[in-house]
Amino acid sequence: MIDGWLVPEKKEAIIITEYCDQGTVEDRLGADESFVWQVIFQTAFALMQTSLVHLDIKTENLFLTKRRGQILVKVGDWGEANQGTDRVGTKLYQAPELWGKNREHSDQRVDVFALGVVAYRLMTGEYPFSSIEELKSTTVVADK
Repeated sequence: MIDGWLVPEKKEAIIITEYCDQGTVEDRLGADESFVWQVIFQTAFALMQTSLVHLDIKTENLFLTKRRGQILVKVGDWGEANQGTDRVGTKLYQAPELWGKNREHSDQRVDVFALGVVAYRLMTGEYPFSSIEELKSTTVVADK
């Protein structure tokens, strides 16, 4: 992020980011192990720099740019951050706790789960689960 500000009367945030001309992480599926680690470390570091929960970490929202010959990962599409609505995130990247009734209590751990899916997808070109139904069938979700 280059700059940003809040517009309280509209309940909006305006964010200015740099131009990322190297595509997205989605464009690099099947990349070498070194690239996978770069993506994981840089994304985790970026997420630690904010108190927001992104809620839509996925390969298509991790943008790439090049500076001094080094590929840098930039986390984009913060539109869902801290929303807690029914339309949060992308299903195959979602942590199981986002499926329940208490999703408003989710925290940065849901972004860590999604980052794990990103790592798996980068290494294999596939999702860890073939469908949301398969993922739900292997996970017990407790709603209190």
